[in-house]
Amino acid sequence: YNTFQINVEDINSYKIMDDNIKSFRVRINASEMVSKTLTISASKISVSNSRDDYTVKLNNPKDVTVTIVGTQSDIEAITEENLSIVVNTSDKTISNETTSIQGTVVISGEFNCWAIGKTDIKVTVTEN
Repeated sequence: YNTFQINVEDINSYKIMDDNIKSFRVRINASEMVSKTLTISASKISVSNSRDDYTVKLNNPKDVTVTIVGTQSDIEAITEENLSIVVNTSDKTISNETTSIQGTVVISGEFNCWAIGKTDIKVTVTEN
């Protein structure tokens, strides 16, 4: 079993009705899960939600290697074509500089998988 500690403040898709709950744990039985390593092409990295007063550009993006975990059938079916990375800058306070932002791996298709790996993407920020 894998145990994950989740902070309530990190959840934005659901509402926790009890305001006294600040975090909770989830146990996942991953004993039947398998994994494989795939490379996400630099051409499949994009920036989303940039502020209007800044221009955010990828700074010489490089291919990113991640590990995909899922069921045997999903792992056999998923390919690099199903993967991309989105760098969401909507909640970032940034100034005129080059910085690294954690990207989110997006898996397209009907797969029950998740990605593991560092997805720090360098971006250059300039004021408009």
